Amino acid sequence: MTSSYLPQTRAVATSLSNGGSTIGEHLPVNQSTIVGLDPMPRLTKLRYLRERAALTQDELAEKAHVARTTVIRLEQGDPNANPSTVRKLARALKVKPAELMDD
Repeated sequence: MTSSYLPQTRAVATSLSNGGSTIGEHLPVNQSTIVGLDPMPRLTKLRYLRERAALTQDELAEKAHVARTTVIRLEQGDPNANPSTVRKLARALKVKPAELMDD
């Protein structure tokens, strides 16, 4: 099985063993670091829908049974949303999960 991932792995390992930078500098920006998985889409409409529902971040977090810091992080554009968190937020806002994401 040939993979384009292997040459990249060797390049990173060589760079690190030669006193190079950290491995984090070699990872693609805004992409999942789990091989084979696409990043979760950003919840670009979360803040708009929360404000439309006249909820604070605290109120939405409580209603969705998630941490307030999770709501803040996702509103700021973090693409690492757990699918179950997306469903909880959507349920709390009375929308479909896809409605939280950009078209």
